[in-house]
Amino acid sequence: MAKADAPIAATEPSHARKRSAKRWLRFMPRRTEFHRYPVVGRFAPLARKRAYLWTFRPSGVRRAFYFGSVLSLLPLMSVQLPVGFVLSILVRCNFMILGALQLITNPFTAIPIYGATFMLGRRVLEAAGFNLAAARLPVGWENKGFREVFGQLELGSAIGQAMLCLIVGGLLSGLVLGALLDAVYLLGIRGGAAAAAPARSDPL
Repeated sequence: MAKADAPIAATEPSHARKRSAKRWLRFMPRRTEFHRYPVVGRFAPLARKRAYLWTFRPSGVRRAFYFGSVLSLLPLMSVQLPVGFVLSILVRCNFMILGALQLITNPFTAIPIYGATFMLGRRVLEAAGFNLAAARLPVGWENKGFREVFGQLELGSAIGQAMLCLIVGGLLSGLVLGALLDAVYLLGIRGGAAAAAPARSDPL
């Protein structure tokens, strides 16, 4: 009986992790309720046929961490979820996780996040030799709304340079965030595997 129970016990940590993840992701589009969501809900039949969008296999989960983190920090707020759906199909990753990461950037966090990615991108580009004299955030940008900030940016080269800074900063920040999430996930898998491994008996 002990041998028969061992495989069941070994799978318990894995099932526990999946249940925990699903609880955290319960507010995101689910396979059975995908049709109810705006824009992406129109593609419910297409989404349901692709099991990799909903599976929690490590390969799909890890890809979702990286691509979802990068996408969440790019200047694409309001279209992130539709873009994320297409991206999930292209890279074959878990859409629930990738979609949940898009909640990082919202109307309350957009200004500090985009301000930070702008400054990071600007420093990296200037260190690489780019001349970004025209790219400047308006004075008091941290206390203004998203549309107001971008409405005060000068047109022409200034807006192009500002977008370049945001993209570079978002890409680098997203990769770092994805790596951190991936590291935590791998530690959780290894810890679960170690807990599930049967204890070795001491040699006689």
